Amino acid sequence: MKKIIGLFLMLILISAPVKIYAADIKIVINNQQLKTGNAPVILEGRTLVPLRDIAEAMGCEVKWFPETQTINLKNNKFIVGMQIGNYWISKIDAVTAQIITQYGIDVPPILINGVTYIPVRAFAEGLDAYVGWDAGTQSVLITHDTTVVFLHPDLRN
Repeated sequence: MKKIIGLFLMLILISAPVKIYAADIKIVINNQQLKTGNAPVILEGRTLVPLRDIAEAMGCEVKWFPETQTINLKNNKFIVGMQIGNYWISKIDAVTAQIITQYGIDVPPILINGVTYIPVRAFAEGLDAYVGWDAGTQSVLITHDTTVVFLHPDLRN
């Protein structure tokens, strides 16, 4: 009986998704390191970042719809729509509100201790940003067209 319980517990542990807090991973946007209040997370081999920190750093307005756990991230070109636990992202034209495309992702947005984490590559590429990885500095590198970016409210004149 003890062997069966032990085997059952081992199967539960093996099947549970593994979250690794990656305090050493840096996020660099247009050559500026982003300071976040929460460390990025690696889940199933994908880097997830705290949503609000990165979205605002990339000039996006963040809208949260708690009843559906949906997030809309908008700049003046695009709206990137995603939902907690959903493996699909919508890219919408911000002017016409027409869906441009929908695409699947490996790891959906998740909530960890009340903080929304999003897959950095899927979000950034949804805004037509380039995303790279520098293994030497353990950095996610994001480059995007700054002409489409709103300034964070704290940075406006």
